[in-house]
Amino acid sequence: MDKTNQKFIGKFTKILSGGASKEWKYTFALFEYEGRKKIPVYIKGKEIELFIEYEIYCLYNELKETWNLEEIKLHELKNTKLEVNILKKVEGFGLKKLELLKNKYGDNWIENSEKNNFYAEDLGNKIAEKLKKELNKINDNKIYKYFIENSLISQYDKIVSLTETEDLIQYFKKNDIFDLFINFGFDFETNLKIAILLKESSLISISSYSFYRAFIYLYIYENFKNNNTLISLSKNMINYVDTEIEKLNTLIKVDRFDIYDVLIEMIKRNEILQFKSEKGILKLTTFKMYEKEKYILNYVKNLISLSNNKKEIKEFPKSLSEKQGEAYLKAINKNFSIISGFPGTGKTYILNEIYNTLLTENKYKKSEVQILTPTGKAGSNITTKFGILTKTIHSFLKIDKDEDLMNLTNYETNENVKVIIIDEFSMVNIDLFYLLLTSCKEIEKVILIGDHNQLPCIGPGNMLSEFVNSDQIEKTKLTEIFRTDCVDICEHFLNIKNNIEPNLNTENVKFYEQNSVEFLNFIEYKYEEEVKKYSIENVTILCPTNRFVDKINEKLQKWNNEFFNFPDENFNVLFGDKPLFIGDKIIQIINNYEKNVFNGEIGYFKDFINGKFIFEINNKEVEYTKTEIKENIKLAYAITVHKFQGSESNSIIFTVFKEFDKMLKNQLLYTAVSRAKKELHIFGDSYLYINKITDVKNNYKIETNMKLLLEEN
Repeated sequence: MDKTNQKFIGKFTKILSGGASKEWKYTFALFEYEGRKKIPVYIKGKEIELFIEYEIYCLYNELKETWNLEEIKLHELKNTKLEVNILKKVEGFGLKKLELLKNKYGDNWIENSEKNNFYAEDLGNKIAEKLKKELNKINDNKIYKYFIENSLISQYDKIVSLTETEDLIQYFKKNDIFDLFINFGFDFETNLKIAILLKESSLISISSYSFYRAFIYLYIYENFKNNNTLISLSKNMINYVDTEIEKLNTLIKVDRFDIYDVLIEMIKRNEILQFKSEKGILKLTTFKMYEKEKYILNYVKNLISLSNNKKEIKEFPKSLSEKQGEAYLKAINKNFSIISGFPGTGKTYILNEIYNTLLTENKYKKSEVQILTPTGKAGSNITTKFGILTKTIHSFLKIDKDEDLMNLTNYETNENVKVIIIDEFSMVNIDLFYLLLTSCKEIEKVILIGDHNQLPCIGPGNMLSEFVNSDQIEKTKLTEIFRTDCVDICEHFLNIKNNIEPNLNTENVKFYEQNSVEFLNFIEYKYEEEVKKYSIENVTILCPTNRFVDKINEKLQKWNNEFFNFPDENFNVLFGDKPLFIGDKIIQIINNYEKNVFNGEIGYFKDFINGKFIFEINNKEVEYTKTEIKENIKLAYAITVHKFQGSESNSIIFTVFKEFDKMLKNQLLYTAVSRAKKELHIFGDSYLYINKITDVKNNYKIETNMKLLLEEN
């Protein structure tokens, strides 16, 4: 077979990954041709149907041993898009029956179906009745037919499911089409594509105001991802919306509006709320986000005001210090409490004591007390230390990691759990905490544990820091560190927290004056030195960016292969067709409940047996297929600081180069260096590092409704 460029005629039989679940941005599927021969095909940005005959043209990817789709069309154009849809929608009506009708009645069989009694003689009454129903729907529903003709039928089905109506023309007369994105979490680019197509078809009318409104929401939602829920009305916002409208005008006519007029209208409609900062700067938020933050705060206040019907515990375990005991007693006796502390202050140990007391003294059943974590790695740490079973918040709510939390309405409710303990709460955003509180109907007690000095969560909000700094919320700040060794590491991260210049060279802390090029040339030597002392499991390189992480991983992958004398055979299965070698250190990058492995867990590629890739992840043997690896696995000699939050390592190598200038906020520096248990090695520009530490303004400037609400009260 010519493996450079090849034409195949056949059908897709199975979607292995991507597809509709990824809005057809990519699809990896099996294509069957010439009877039962099969090839794996990678498809980018095209929607396909299973079991429909296609003519495809592919280029062979030798590294990946797969085929990349270049061109696709229905075989000999004998199956039109309407026919493809009928094959999909009419149960029992397959390719053989379609060919029978076309051979017998010609290519106009659809137009002539009614006068032929929908081919009951050929198909049987049952299938004919289903065919009649589908054809009537196509004829009666213009927008349905239009979606079919534009290969958007899966999007049509999704919209019908979200809006709970098939009369979309009438629905979009009353509702803005961009509500799909704004209120239902529909992918913006897909929503925009559909809006442009429907506007051009004249099936529905879409005002220029709607396009402006959509881009304003897009700008606000993108800013929510950076923790802020109050967004400045700035030149950046104005320029962004104007630029996007200008781009849009190359595709479709959109009348120009003054963005301020659009915002005034949105404020009148109570979609957008406005606030003025102390400096008189106008801040915007969405009504929905404001209501979520208000709900969370009211929930907390109501919980605090409820009487506690459990027996008051007056003494704490003798194994706890005074401050730890204070945290323990507040958690046991109060309905809502927070424990915040540095690494080494015993937070997890206190959690274990609280959990045991709730079961023994407070007489809660195990099913009524749930320990939750934002990541599987954080949960496995608790399980490893104390044998307590935990759940991630996502698994507790039975929601997927990729789901749009902002607009999610379909999630698990729970009427059994009465006590929630959340560890690593600094990593929990507003959308997730809101879903959790609304899902639990019988909550009596909430205990939040974390370190408010660490990096804020990914997504909207900065709740742990705001709660800890509020006089209204009961909390205990743990400051006494119980690690007796490596005191200099503790002093180092405490100095960062307090904006004090730390000593850069002590017994266990070393600073190396290097730029990024020098570091990449030196890192193999330094990494080997640390691995010989602590083993590869206990040495971690931390960087602020994924791009630099990838560069380090590429270097150390080669070192690992040579140092441990692993087989030279590699598999080009990582994202971007990057190689994977036996013995590689890897990280699980998503929660995979089916395989019982979680985001942030570290492991190793052990073997390749019978087409399966065997990994050891957190002492569990896990099998992945080639297609599963891209979504689950990355190299992990180096990791981003965000990804390693909540974990620790004997030896930490941290990079602070000028290229990372804007990312080197106080919280990131603190989080990175506080991961080290025995040795801390920092590479970079010492002048830059000291300046970032001592600059009291070098923090994430996060503005939220929650902070405003706490200040008002």
